[in-house]
Amino acid sequence: MSQEPSHDHQDQEPITLSGTSRTPAVQGAREGDQLSAEVTPRPETTDSSDELQKLLLEWIDTFDRKRSQMYLETHPNLLTDDAEVILAMLQETQQTDQARATIAQHRLLLWAAREQGIATAYRLSLGPGVLNSTAIQLMLHYQATKQEEVLNQALERLKVALVLTPLDSPGRSVLLGNLGKGLIARYLHTGALADLEAAVLVHQEAALAIPLDSPERPDLLSNLSLLLNDRYQRIGGLDDLEATISASQQAVQTTPLSSPARPALLSRLGLGLYDRYRRIGNLDDFEAAITALQQAVQATPLDSPERPRRLNNLGTGLHNRYERIGNLDDFEAAITALQQAVQATPLDSPERPAFLNNLGNGLRSRYTYTGVWEDLEAAISALQQAVQAIPLDSPERPAFLNNLGLGLSDRYKHTGTLEDLEAAITALQQAVQATPLDSPERPRRLNNLGNGLHDRYERTGILKDLDQAITSWQQAAQVTPLDSPERPAFLNNLGLGLRDRYWRTGAPEDLDQVVTAFQQAVQATPPGAIPFR
Repeated sequence: MSQEPSHDHQDQEPITLSGTSRTPAVQGAREGDQLSAEVTPRPETTDSSDELQKLLLEWIDTFDRKRSQMYLETHPNLLTDDAEVILAMLQETQQTDQARATIAQHRLLLWAAREQGIATAYRLSLGPGVLNSTAIQLMLHYQATKQEEVLNQALERLKVALVLTPLDSPGRSVLLGNLGKGLIARYLHTGALADLEAAVLVHQEAALAIPLDSPERPDLLSNLSLLLNDRYQRIGGLDDLEATISASQQAVQTTPLSSPARPALLSRLGLGLYDRYRRIGNLDDFEAAITALQQAVQATPLDSPERPRRLNNLGTGLHNRYERIGNLDDFEAAITALQQAVQATPLDSPERPAFLNNLGNGLRSRYTYTGVWEDLEAAISALQQAVQAIPLDSPERPAFLNNLGLGLSDRYKHTGTLEDLEAAITALQQAVQATPLDSPERPRRLNNLGNGLHDRYERTGILKDLDQAITSWQQAAQVTPLDSPERPAFLNNLGLGLRDRYWRTGAPEDLDQVVTAFQQAVQATPPGAIPFR
């Protein structure tokens, strides 16, 4: 019977604006310079808007700042909502980034003129530094209000500032960093993959532009690794996993040992390496993952709310390494870490059920190895608490129920108490009922339920239990991929159940199916392997 771990919990820390008190030192662009680009008029304009559009285009074409200000002062009808609407529509219809940025800059200038007066707007000059500063204020306002339009205004200013900034300017990396933070905020707000893609691209460009010795570089690399990891979790591309690990490694290397951000970086690095181990199977990745997770725990303050999660991740990794290598020291260290994770987790924490489930699995594994009764009792207690605490609609609930059923089944085999077997079957039935039909875990849970029902048949002799056990094993075999290493065991169990029913009833069709099931089990078993139950 197979137990199931919880999914690994990723460390996620709040994203803060880097460089919010800094203004980029832009070389080669004067404050107040206006963009030069050929703007295409909107087609199919109405008579009422045609004249206003003509005035706006003439204003945009006045490259000299003094003449631009004079033009705006002599055409107050440009300071209207209608003019803003036309400019917004013009911006959408442009074919080049330069043209769109030109209109965006003039929209910002009009906005400032309407809010503060024409003279003040031109005196402040909407160059990169001013645009960056106003964008920062808008993003801080967004953090307080969560108004999406405010965030979009901040992003618009930063995009225009970047167009105004030469590629070789040392201030460009600051603008890219702040734009990246703004795009992260929008991705967190919308959850849209397009926003995630945009945030990744800007952070990658910023990572190339920022000096290697910049104090902002670790934060930038940290956020890049977070974004790449999110994209990996959503899409599953190995390239994103590789990039996540690379960014995490660079962030760890550039972060001071005393930095409070270092434990989270180490944790993310460890989880990324562990994911790559599971994808590729390279044991070196597994070893490096455990080392990073250990360092993350060691660097995490005892009173940190992140400590339980990191202890759980470490314990899960050590338990899995024990199962891979068989080192008992890993086994003991895993259970210690999992126990500490549970002890440090508040009773109302939504993560507590998963930590209890992992602890229960670890204790049950140790009982299987040592036979120490106290471990099984403690395992069942932890698994029961996990099931009681997990929400009914949680996708993890079926796994928790399955694990509890296995623990209770173990106790029944030890004590022979029928109540334990009844409770085990109930938990296993609930696990199967709550498992989606297309879940890859469904065959294993059906097999476990069949085992429990067969145990009860052997205890009570009730034929209905044997019939239901055979049905469960048949379903398990039917939905298991042909190349699954578990398929021979499911077919073997099915053959045993059909054999028992043939002995009980003498039905010849059962005997035919017995032969078929055993033949298929043998054919599917690799040479040298032994079918397991």
